[in-house]
Amino acid sequence: MTSIPVQKQPINLAATLSDLIVHAAVLSDTPAKWTATLNLLKHHGIDPQGFEDFEAGRAAAITASGVQALQEADAEEEDICGLCGQPGADKFAHPAHWPGERKPDGPMVHSECEQEECGRAHAALSPQERDAFLFPGRR
Repeated sequence: MTSIPVQKQPINLAATLSDLIVHAAVLSDTPAKWTATLNLLKHHGIDPQGFEDFEAGRAAAITASGVQALQEADAEEEDICGLCGQPGADKFAHPAHWPGERKPDGPMVHSECEQEECGRAHAALSPQERDAFLFPGRR
């Protein structure tokens, strides 16, 4: 039996890190999550200098990535959850979604609804599917 050699695409480390940082920035929607993200970056040898502040640093990371800024919601829609349709939404929905994750109908969501849907979609993916989503082009 003859085996076919696997050709691997070279990884553009700078682009991969940039993608991971913006993904982390979008998902780090509280000061505690942002601090944990920065600590993880530092642990892996990435200096997040200039991005330490939750509001300014997170916004700068998202802007630097080219991800489109979130729009302000209309006043009457402001607190309706785009996932469950109930009032009391407490945050903007994150713009990054796992494959198969239900996207909200509006800009606001309950943190709990978003976490549940994100977790459901994440659990439905195999480790290989997750890696393919997080590291496109890597085989």
